[in-house]
Amino acid sequence: MPYKTPNFTGFGAKTITVGTIESQDATSVQINLGDDAGDDFIVDTNKLVVEGDNGRVGIGTASPSTTLDVSGGITATSGN
Repeated sequence: MPYKTPNFTGFGAKTITVGTIESQDATSVQINLGDDAGDDFIVDTNKLVVEGDNGRVGIGTASPSTTLDVSGGITATSGN
């Protein structure tokens, strides 16, 4: 499937932004993160951060300091 080249005219940063990522069968999407600094998956600056180089996940923090770093309250419920 061919991809269209994004047009970044008028933007300062040259980052490829995808509005939606979806699979053809709508069941799963795989995102591969590298292991170099900067190979991170980030949603809205700090709402969700997955660091590709160290495997840390942050919710509400741009720089997770542990495997799972949550800034804010947490609610956990049983899956039953």
